[in-house]
Amino acid sequence: MECQICFEAMGDHVYSLPCGHCYCGPCTYRLPTRGPGRSWSVTCPSCRDVTPWGIGRGQIRRIFLNQTTPTPDVQSLQDQLAARESEVESLRAQLAEARVTINVTLPAKEALIRSQEREIREAQQDFSDLALEYHQEVADHRRARARIDELQEHQIVAQPVSLEHPTERATRRGDDIRCIGRRRPQETAVPECTASDGYHEFSGAGSNKCAAKYRCKICNFSCSEPKPH
Repeated sequence: MECQICFEAMGDHVYSLPCGHCYCGPCTYRLPTRGPGRSWSVTCPSCRDVTPWGIGRGQIRRIFLNQTTPTPDVQSLQDQLAARESEVESLRAQLAEARVTINVTLPAKEALIRSQEREIREAQQDFSDLALEYHQEVADHRRARARIDELQEHQIVAQPVSLEHPTERATRRGDDIRCIGRRRPQETAVPECTASDGYHEFSGAGSNKCAAKYRCKICNFSCSEPKPH
Protein backbone atom coordinates (compact mmCIF):
# COMPACT_ATOMS: atom_id res chain seq x y z
CA MET A 1 0.00 0.00 0.00
CA GLU A 2 1.50 3.33 -1.11
CA CYS A 3 1.24 6.71 0.55
CA GLN A 4 -0.72 9.23 -1.53
CA ILE A 5 1.77 11.97 -0.69
CA CYS A 6 5.25 10.37 -1.10
CA PHE A 7 4.12 7.37 -3.15
CA GLU A 8 6.25 5.02 -1.07
CA ALA A 9 5.22 1.85 0.75
CA MET A 10 3.68 2.79 4.06
CA GLY A 11 4.66 -0.45 5.80
CA ASP A 12 3.05 -0.71 9.24
CA HIS A 13 3.21 3.05 10.02
CA VAL A 14 -0.17 4.09 8.61
CA TYR A 15 -2.31 6.93 9.95
CA SER A 16 -5.94 7.57 9.00
CA LEU A 17 -7.62 10.99 9.09
CA PRO A 18 -11.27 11.34 10.14
CA CYS A 19 -12.17 11.71 6.47
CA GLY A 20 -10.87 8.20 5.80
CA HIS A 21 -7.75 8.98 3.78
CA CYS A 22 -4.54 7.22 4.91
CA TYR A 23 -0.92 8.42 4.75
CA CYS A 24 2.42 7.17 6.05
CA GLY A 25 3.77 8.31 9.37
CA PRO A 26 6.42 10.82 8.17
CA CYS A 27 3.98 12.55 5.80
CA THR A 28 1.27 12.69 8.46
CA TYR A 29 3.61 14.42 10.92
CA ARG A 30 4.41 17.07 8.25
CA LEU A 31 0.74 17.99 7.72
CA PRO A 32 -0.05 20.08 10.89
CA THR A 33 -0.26 23.86 10.48
CA ARG A 34 -0.71 26.60 13.08
CA GLY A 35 -4.08 28.26 13.04
CA PRO A 36 -5.57 31.22 14.90
CA GLY A 37 -5.30 31.07 18.63
CA ARG A 38 -2.07 29.15 18.42
CA SER A 39 -3.97 25.92 17.68
CA TRP A 40 -2.78 23.28 15.29
CA SER A 41 -4.87 21.63 12.59
CA VAL A 42 -4.42 19.16 9.73
CA THR A 43 -5.77 19.64 6.21
CA CYS A 44 -6.28 16.47 4.20
CA PRO A 45 -4.33 16.74 0.92
CA SER A 46 -6.95 14.66 -0.89
CA CYS A 47 -10.28 16.19 0.20
CA ARG A 48 -9.11 19.38 1.96
CA ASP A 49 -11.01 18.41 5.13
CA VAL A 50 -9.64 20.21 8.20
CA THR A 51 -9.12 18.24 11.40
CA PRO A 52 -7.68 19.39 14.76
CA TRP A 53 -4.24 17.93 15.33
CA GLY A 54 -4.11 15.00 17.73
CA ILE A 55 -3.83 11.26 17.92
CA GLY A 56 -6.93 9.60 19.38
CA ARG A 57 -10.62 8.86 18.93
CA GLY A 58 -12.29 11.34 16.54
CA GLN A 59 -8.91 12.60 15.40
CA ILE A 60 -6.01 10.94 13.65
CA ARG A 61 -5.77 7.20 14.26
CA ARG A 62 -2.94 4.80 13.70
CA ILE A 63 -3.79 1.72 11.63
CA PHE A 64 -1.86 -1.56 11.85
CA LEU A 65 -1.79 -3.39 8.53
CA ASN A 66 -0.84 -7.04 8.10
CA GLN A 67 1.97 -7.57 5.66
CA THR A 68 1.09 -9.77 2.70
CA THR A 69 4.56 -11.36 2.64
CA PRO A 70 6.01 -12.03 6.11
CA THR A 71 9.71 -11.80 6.75
CA PRO A 72 11.75 -15.01 7.02
CA ASP A 73 11.93 -14.69 10.80
CA VAL A 74 8.19 -14.20 11.07
CA GLN A 75 7.57 -17.09 8.68
CA SER A 76 9.82 -19.35 10.77
CA LEU A 77 7.98 -18.40 13.95
CA GLN A 78 4.64 -18.99 12.26
CA ASP A 79 5.77 -22.43 11.07
CA GLN A 80 6.95 -23.33 14.56
CA LEU A 81 3.66 -22.10 16.01
CA ALA A 82 1.70 -24.18 13.49
CA ALA A 83 3.77 -27.27 14.35
CA ARG A 84 3.18 -26.71 18.07
CA GLU A 85 -0.55 -26.27 17.49
CA SER A 86 -0.60 -29.51 15.48
CA GLU A 87 1.18 -31.32 18.34
CA VAL A 88 -1.26 -29.86 20.85
CA GLU A 89 -4.23 -31.05 18.78
CA SER A 90 -2.67 -34.52 18.50
CA LEU A 91 -2.14 -34.64 22.27
CA ARG A 92 -5.71 -33.51 22.86
CA ALA A 93 -6.99 -36.29 20.61
CA GLN A 94 -4.82 -38.85 22.43
CA LEU A 95 -6.04 -37.54 25.78
CA ALA A 96 -9.67 -37.81 24.71
CA GLU A 97 -9.08 -41.37 23.46
CA ALA A 98 -7.33 -42.30 26.72
CA ARG A 99 -10.23 -40.90 28.73
CA VAL A 100 -12.70 -42.96 26.71
CA THR A 101 -10.57 -46.07 27.18
CA ILE A 102 -10.29 -45.45 30.93
CA ASN A 103 -14.03 -44.87 31.28
CA VAL A 104 -14.73 -48.12 29.43
CA THR A 105 -12.05 -50.43 30.85
CA LEU A 106 -11.73 -49.14 34.42
CA PRO A 107 -15.19 -50.35 35.61
CA ALA A 108 -14.53 -53.75 34.03
CA LYS A 109 -11.13 -53.97 35.72
CA GLU A 110 -12.62 -52.98 39.07
CA ALA A 111 -15.38 -55.60 38.70
CA LEU A 112 -12.75 -58.24 37.82
CA ILE A 113 -10.65 -57.29 40.85
CA ARG A 114 -13.68 -57.48 43.15
CA SER A 115 -14.59 -60.90 41.71
CA GLN A 116 -11.03 -62.18 42.22
CA GLU A 117 -10.96 -60.86 45.79
CA ARG A 118 -14.27 -62.63 46.49
CA GLU A 119 -12.90 -65.89 45.04
CA ILE A 120 -9.76 -65.54 47.17
CA ARG A 121 -11.84 -65.04 50.33
CA GLU A 122 -13.98 -68.08 49.48
CA ALA A 123 -10.86 -70.17 48.81
CA GLN A 124 -9.36 -69.07 52.13
CA GLN A 125 -12.58 -70.00 53.93
CA ASP A 126 -12.64 -73.41 52.21
CA PHE A 127 -9.00 -73.97 53.17
CA SER A 128 -9.76 -73.05 56.79
CA ASP A 129 -12.69 -75.49 56.86
CA LEU A 130 -10.58 -78.27 55.34
CA ALA A 131 -7.76 -77.59 57.80
CA LEU A 132 -10.23 -77.77 60.70
CA GLU A 133 -11.66 -81.05 59.40
CA TYR A 134 -8.14 -82.42 58.92
CA HIS A 135 -7.10 -81.57 62.49
CA GLN A 136 -10.34 -83.08 63.79
CA GLU A 137 -9.73 -86.29 61.85
CA VAL A 138 -6.13 -86.42 63.11
CA ALA A 139 -7.34 -86.03 66.70
CA ASP A 140 -9.96 -88.77 66.20
CA HIS A 141 -7.35 -91.02 64.66
CA ARG A 142 -4.97 -90.47 67.57
CA ARG A 143 -7.70 -91.24 70.10
CA ALA A 144 -8.63 -94.39 68.19
CA ARG A 145 -4.98 -95.43 67.96
CA ALA A 146 -4.52 -94.87 71.69
CA ARG A 147 -7.63 -96.96 72.42
CA ILE A 148 -6.37 -99.76 70.14
CA ASP A 149 -2.99 -99.71 71.86
CA GLU A 150 -4.66 -99.84 75.24
CA LEU A 151 -6.83 -102.78 74.19
CA GLN A 152 -3.83 -104.60 72.73
CA GLU A 153 -1.81 -103.98 75.89
CA HIS A 154 -4.47 -105.40 78.19
CA GLN A 155 -5.80 -107.90 75.63
CA ILE A 156 -9.32 -106.98 76.52
CA VAL A 157 -11.87 -109.52 75.38
CA ALA A 158 -15.52 -108.92 76.08
CA GLN A 159 -16.69 -111.60 78.43
CA PRO A 160 -20.29 -112.20 79.28
CA VAL A 161 -20.94 -111.88 82.99
CA SER A 162 -22.61 -114.82 84.63
CA LEU A 163 -25.68 -113.93 86.60
CA GLU A 164 -25.28 -117.02 88.75
CA HIS A 165 -22.92 -116.55 91.67
CA PRO A 166 -21.56 -119.85 93.07
CA THR A 167 -21.48 -120.15 96.78
CA GLU A 168 -17.88 -121.34 96.72
CA ARG A 169 -15.19 -120.38 94.21
CA ALA A 170 -11.83 -122.06 93.88
CA THR A 171 -8.86 -119.95 94.87
CA ARG A 172 -5.53 -119.70 93.11
CA ARG A 173 -2.13 -118.10 93.84
CA GLY A 174 0.67 -116.64 91.76
CA ASP A 175 0.98 -117.83 88.21
CA ASP A 176 -1.98 -120.16 88.64
CA ILE A 177 -4.33 -117.21 88.76
CA ARG A 178 -6.21 -117.00 85.47
CA CYS A 179 -6.21 -113.40 84.27
CA ILE A 180 -5.85 -111.26 81.18
CA GLY A 181 -2.31 -109.90 80.93
CA ARG A 182 0.65 -110.47 83.22
CA ARG A 183 -0.46 -108.30 86.15
CA ARG A 184 -1.62 -110.53 89.02
CA PRO A 185 -1.07 -110.95 92.80
CA GLN A 186 1.68 -113.36 93.84
CA GLU A 187 0.99 -114.07 97.52
CA THR A 188 -2.75 -113.51 97.91
CA ALA A 189 -5.22 -116.33 97.36
CA VAL A 190 -7.55 -115.09 94.64
CA PRO A 191 -10.96 -116.72 94.00
CA GLU A 192 -12.03 -117.41 90.44
CA CYS A 193 -13.59 -114.51 88.58
CA THR A 194 -17.35 -114.47 88.06
CA ALA A 195 -16.79 -114.20 84.30
CA SER A 196 -17.93 -117.15 82.23
CA ASP A 197 -14.34 -118.16 81.52
CA GLY A 198 -13.11 -117.30 85.03
CA TYR A 199 -10.42 -114.84 83.87
CA HIS A 200 -9.71 -111.72 85.94
CA GLU A 201 -8.75 -108.35 84.48
CA PHE A 202 -6.69 -106.59 87.14
CA SER A 203 -6.12 -102.84 87.30
CA GLY A 204 -3.21 -101.25 89.16
CA ALA A 205 -5.11 -98.10 90.16
CA GLY A 206 -4.13 -96.93 93.65
CA SER A 207 -0.65 -98.51 93.66
CA ASN A 208 2.25 -96.59 95.22
CA LYS A 209 5.94 -97.14 95.84
CA CYS A 210 5.26 -99.26 98.95
CA ALA A 211 2.34 -101.44 97.89
CA ALA A 212 0.84 -102.81 94.68
CA LYS A 213 -2.93 -102.60 94.35
CA TYR A 214 -4.90 -105.19 92.37
CA ARG A 215 -8.56 -104.75 91.48
CA CYS A 216 -10.55 -106.88 89.01
CA LYS A 217 -12.67 -104.84 86.60
CA ILE A 218 -15.16 -107.71 86.24
CA CYS A 219 -15.84 -109.13 89.71
CA ASN A 220 -14.48 -106.17 91.74
CA PHE A 221 -12.13 -108.41 93.77
CA SER A 222 -9.31 -106.30 95.24
CA CYS A 223 -6.21 -106.84 97.29
CA SER A 224 -2.81 -105.31 97.89
CA GLU A 225 0.69 -106.70 98.40
CA PRO A 226 3.81 -105.00 99.71
CA LYS A 227 6.48 -104.34 97.11
CA PRO A 228 9.89 -105.94 97.70
CA HIS A 229 12.53 -103.51 98.93
